[in-house]
Amino acid sequence: MTVTSVRPTPEQVLLLAPDRAAAAAATTAAVPGAWSAAGCDDQAVWGQYIATSAEPYEVVVDLGGPAFRCTCPSRKVPCKHCLALLLLHDEQRVAPAKRLPFAQQFMQRRTNHPTAREQAPTPVADGEGEGAAAPDVAGDRGSAPRGDRDGQRDQRRTERAERMRAGLVELDRWLADRVRTGLAAHELADVATWDRLAARLVD
Repeated sequence: MTVTSVRPTPEQVLLLAPDRAAAAAATTAAVPGAWSAAGCDDQAVWGQYIATSAEPYEVVVDLGGPAFRCTCPSRKVPCKHCLALLLLHDEQRVAPAKRLPFAQQFMQRRTNHPTAREQAPTPVADGEGEGAAAPDVAGDRGSAPRGDRDGQRDQRRTERAERMRAGLVELDRWLADRVRTGLAAHELADVATWDRLAARLVD
């Protein structure tokens, strides 16, 4: 399948950045000398970023998604390497070439599982956030399928709402008791009474 030949502007590429720090870092990394074996075709752009680690980072972007894959340890999606590669491609500094094996494997997974949710741009806190590599497909590296995560999130929300409702019912009952017995009750002078009430109301 051939995608449109219209390329995004650098500004549009940087809009994919999860934060300003990633956008700035991508601009710095978008130099041909930092890359080896970069190439592209109508559907993808790929390359190996020469990092300070022993092995270069393998980077590939599905232009039709876009969807991203990088072996760097950043948690940001897309990371600065994916953005830098897109900037080089936008500036026509990546030559057409035969896909490298890692790029071919990534695109083949995309073809075999067209409904799979790939990485999508997600806002995160400023800073590089290094420490764990982001998977290229939801469900890889032990992550739960998106549907399961959505279901778990809904269940947590329901349970939280039930706890809040129970806390409010108990508070209403407690206030009714205070109205009936009066505010001079001995237990009101006990700090533990208020601590227990506060703890019960904390969600």
